[in-house]
Amino acid sequence: MFEAMLVARGIRFVLVSGVAAAVHGSARFTNDLDLCYDAAPDNVERLVTLLSEWMAYLRGVEPGIPFILDARTFRTTPLLTLTSSMGTIDLLIRCQGSATIVQRMHSPNACRSAASNSAHCHSKR
Repeated sequence: MFEAMLVARGIRFVLVSGVAAAVHGSARFTNDLDLCYDAAPDNVERLVTLLSEWMAYLRGVEPGIPFILDARTFRTTPLLTLTSSMGTIDLLIRCQGSATIVQRMHSPNACRSAASNSAHCHSKR
């Protein structure tokens, strides 16, 4: 469900961890969405818009505490752990074992390699 919504918005990302493992047939259960995203400004803006619609805020912080979800937050925070109306989401600029998400987005071989290691790539480029 998360995946389809991200893809429909044209958000470039690599799905990692438990959800990615499930996409590849694992019985592992996970309660959150873990993804590495392309940090290009156009992609971040689409991601911020979607997360705002999902009323995302910092996990572990009481709702109502000031939190600005914008492109600047993404530029200055390499890992965001969020709670939203759609569930919990972990957003990473870098994925373990890769130099940057942008390299994965632009290299089909890297995506195939990532997919064999519990990751699932999405890009409309």
